[in-house]
Amino acid sequence: MGVSLISAGVIQLLLCRLLSFVGHVIYAGSEGAVPIDKSFVLEYLVVEELPPETLIGSVPRDYQLNRKYSPATLKELRYRFLSRPGVGDRALFAVDENSGVLRTADRIDREVICPGLTECFVAFDVAVHPMTYFQIIKIRVEIVDVNDNAPVFPQPTVNLELSEASEIGATLPLPNAVDFDAGKNSACEYHLSSAEDHFLLQVTPAADASGTRSGGCAARLRLVLAEGLDRETVDRFRFSVVAVDLGQPVRHSGSLLVELVVLDANDHAPTFDRSSYAASVAEETPPGHPLLQVTAVDEDSGLNGEVRYAFVGRTLAEHGDIFRLDTNTGVVSTRRSLDFEVRSFFRLFIAANDLGDIYGGARLTSHTLVEITVTDINDNAPQICLRPQRRGSATNHSQPTGSRQTSVVVSESSAAKECQNASSVTVVAEMVDSNSSFVAHATVTDADSGENGQFDCRLSGPSASKFTLRRLYATEFVIVTTAGLVDAAEPRSDGGGPDSPGRRAIGDFALVCRDHGDPEMTSLINVGVEAFELNLHTPTFVSDLYHASIAENNDVGVSLTRVEATDADRHGNRIRYRLADDSRTAQLFTIDTWTGVITAAVSFDREVTSTVEATVVANDSGFPSFKTGFVYCGARGEVSYRSRSS
Repeated sequence: MGVSLISAGVIQLLLCRLLSFVGHVIYAGSEGAVPIDKSFVLEYLVVEELPPETLIGSVPRDYQLNRKYSPATLKELRYRFLSRPGVGDRALFAVDENSGVLRTADRIDREVICPGLTECFVAFDVAVHPMTYFQIIKIRVEIVDVNDNAPVFPQPTVNLELSEASEIGATLPLPNAVDFDAGKNSACEYHLSSAEDHFLLQVTPAADASGTRSGGCAARLRLVLAEGLDRETVDRFRFSVVAVDLGQPVRHSGSLLVELVVLDANDHAPTFDRSSYAASVAEETPPGHPLLQVTAVDEDSGLNGEVRYAFVGRTLAEHGDIFRLDTNTGVVSTRRSLDFEVRSFFRLFIAANDLGDIYGGARLTSHTLVEITVTDINDNAPQICLRPQRRGSATNHSQPTGSRQTSVVVSESSAAKECQNASSVTVVAEMVDSNSSFVAHATVTDADSGENGQFDCRLSGPSASKFTLRRLYATEFVIVTTAGLVDAAEPRSDGGGPDSPGRRAIGDFALVCRDHGDPEMTSLINVGVEAFELNLHTPTFVSDLYHASIAENNDVGVSLTRVEATDADRHGNRIRYRLADDSRTAQLFTIDTWTGVITAAVSFDREVTSTVEATVVANDSGFPSFKTGFVYCGARGEVSYRSRSS
């Protein structure tokens, strides 16, 4: 990459950033307004070929979150992609999780992202966390073309043969170059590399199907004989046709090496009836389906006028496994089914050769371009990606005594993945406010296009009325409980055992999404919800000091004392007691798991052991589980306990 291209790219990027502030930022109101409309989309302009980590913009600044949240809240916000914007294994953009700054992640090649398209956009979503401030910011980045492609011919060399009997003005067809840039950057002009007295280059601008002059390098090229040929004097010519790039900055030119042999006889090349061909085919059309027929006519007679068709080398290498060309008829057909979602557009270069060389004459060749468009059918059902709230260990230990928070539990199998697309899952939810509880966030996509890619979603099932489906954007949904449903639920232990937290089933429903295609295609996920009380309090021992005495030579199993701890949680947090793992004292005592009664496991001998120390741990049965530890001490046959937090 040259310095001039980088400089021009930087200038264009600065201009694009200026345009972004003038007309593409979502907020343009008065100073006191706050842009909360969910229909807003952040739009940026990015010039292709810029280096990685080039600054694009600040998502929180451009979306004006600073007008909605305080500086302290802004520091808590985290930014993540819902789906990584990229091409194949390459990521195009990166967003800083803490600051929300959006940058390029790799060199962006517009021609790879949007081949053959006049406009190029990349759309993606950034999710704002944590769930208390959860929202989705829609972003669309326009990729601006720079002149980073030189014109290229479909083949490096063309071999021509021309009869010495050819009259002045005779023409030979040449393939035109293609510049894969867009707009003005795709334009080029042609000339011969050296002044050949015998030949001139005739350039006729090509026209599209409507008769309008095409842009870019599309042209009908003819090599025109300017002087008579004498095979006995000169029997071979070698020169180049150069396609000069007209974009800015100017790139290197493409060249086509022409090797022309002067022979007798065959003096007409096959001529296609069109400068280019176009056809469309529905995806998943069975293999062998004919798409179109190219036709070239040779004015010569006999074998010199017979035409055979073939893909040129580059087309055969790239698409020969997808398309078949009948050598004799020129019929182009499919070798296998096509997939619109994989690729929707193909360019095929076809050569027409006559048989003039069979009897020692000159074989002549013409070229044409075939463009194949793949049309979409409804072959994809909506894809549902369910993201439940993932519950980790509780950290809110400072909540006032008596406060209560209700949540929904997720099974271990569904917590293993962030995105749930199984047929049945149990989700995690969390109290958002006093009116509703967050159940899950769903992203629904349909790989089809047009009506086939449009869809509607709903909740179904006997318990569906207990939940609400809110559509944030075309593909984004949030599922919450109806007002007060979870908070009003009184948990109970149903088959969970004496040490299980109180829990109950809130209900279940199916998230059903149906597209607008013909025929309709439907997807669904069954979701079950269970509520339980979140464990907020640590067990507390009743006394800060325990004291007991025991005479030596005691009986094994004699009771020493009883420890007792309480838990401020309302449901299901039954306390269990145990001795901490300590090889020195583990064999000296036993403790009843549920009553906290400590007994002697051995007969003590004061002359052998006068001081003993052990640790007692109290565990509750809540979620997540909390524990508190106490130290037990003995001296001269006396036993005492003092609190020590574990």
